[in-house]
Amino acid sequence: MIAVRAIDEFEVRRLSGTEGASYPFWSPDSREVAFFSQGKLKKVAADGGPVQVLTDAPQALGGTWNTDGVIVFSGRGQPLRRVSADGGQPEPVHPVAAGQGETLWPQFLSDGRFIYLKVGSDENRNGIYLGSLDSPDETMVVGTESAATYSGGSFNNSETGRQEVYVVSYPQADQRWQVSVEGGVQPRWRADGREMYYLAPDGTMMSVNVEEGSALRLSRPQPLFRTRTRPSGSVDEYDVTPDGSRFIVVQSIASAAPPPPRRRRRGFPRRRPGSRPRPVSGRTSPRN
Repeated sequence: MIAVRAIDEFEVRRLSGTEGASYPFWSPDSREVAFFSQGKLKKVAADGGPVQVLTDAPQALGGTWNTDGVIVFSGRGQPLRRVSADGGQPEPVHPVAAGQGETLWPQFLSDGRFIYLKVGSDENRNGIYLGSLDSPDETMVVGTESAATYSGGSFNNSETGRQEVYVVSYPQADQRWQVSVEGGVQPRWRADGREMYYLAPDGTMMSVNVEEGSALRLSRPQPLFRTRTRPSGSVDEYDVTPDGSRFIVVQSIASAAPPPPRRRRRGFPRRRPGSRPRPVSGRTSPRN
């Protein structure tokens, strides 16, 4: 079931009719939530209401919604598909030749293009790609086998023996900075690029302030609140609005009461939604 939580509130609102939901994502105006359930792509108002079935979506693996009312979604063994946010028959975004691998976890950018993960038998072609609805041309951004979110680039990596969150420079992917500490998955950016979020291994929602200059500066991760998810690197359990004010989190129906909020470390101020972070100390040189 999908639960909605405001960053400055303790109350959690559960959305009726979202039992069995996976891979939730917000509409561009943050008024609706799309998700996958029972082999269908569905949507529901963020304040609650009837659930609308948009289209068939078997074995779905992530979706994204743009300001023109187009949803692009992926599925196991299928090309990226597009459908109106009002519902209808899905169509392939672009023809995909056999043997080119799977295209997964798309995400629209502010300019209308989108990124996605492509994985297949040719390891040299596995990576995050940049594409467009208007052209079949694609550009590799960075070689990886992990999904990413964009604002300079962030992705999961298992180099340390566990999954961690990194930031990668773009368009030259020649610098990177480690974001998470002691494990992290499912990174998300606030739309202004000033804050990142991710899930810690115990399901705690973490926040990292970001300062850009001659070098990227990252604060130490701080807990926002506990979720009742068991995060993985392959299933999206949450999403956040562009301004960072509200989260949607997939929870089990058995989770009847929200967990208590985590205490912030002394000296870390409580953030108002959409506020700019203070300059912080952090890693100022890329990890090699």
